[in-house]
This record gives sequence, C-alpha cells and structure tokens, in this order.
Amino acid sequence: QLNSAWSDERKHSYIKHARREYEIHKTLNHPRVIQLYDVFDIDQHTFATILEYCDGIDLDIFLKKNKFMTEKDSKAMIYQVFCGLKYLNERP
Repeated sequence: QLNSAWSDERKHSYIKHARREYEIHKTLNHPRVIQLYDVFDIDQHTFATILEYCDGIDLDIFLKKNKFMTEKDSKAMIYQVFCGLKYLNERP
C-alpha cells in the first residue's frame, strides 16, 4: 500500500519502479527464486502480488524458534541462497 503522506511525484516514482521490478521478476525461472505469477491493483493506492506457494516456515521464523542452526544446515541454506543470487547475477 502506498503511503498516503507521500507526494504524487514520489507515488508515481514508486509505482514506476515497482512495475519494472514485476516485469523483471515475471521472467525469472529458477528453483531458488520464488515465482511471481501476477500483480493486480486493489485500489489506486494498493496492489497485490500472487507468488509461488512455499511450504514450511521461513528462515526468520525458524531462527526465532530455534536460535541456532547446525553447521550442516547453515551450509545448505547459504548454498541455496548463493545459487539463487548466482542465477540473478548471470542474467543479461
């Protein structure tokens, strides 16, 4: 949702950049990058995204519940993140 305190110029700029990011995200196809399926407006100040469903909890919740990860699990997590980043970095 757009901040109602923002100027019209700032809102326009935010929308322009968000739409560009959506168009880029829609073209991504990698097992370590969440798929973006669609974006739609709810009203003139609010939009929604439809993203790929990911089963399980996210890393933030996992760490809050467990406080620590084993070295093996940490390596696996970092490897997955780096694979996604490598894919993104190699794109034209």
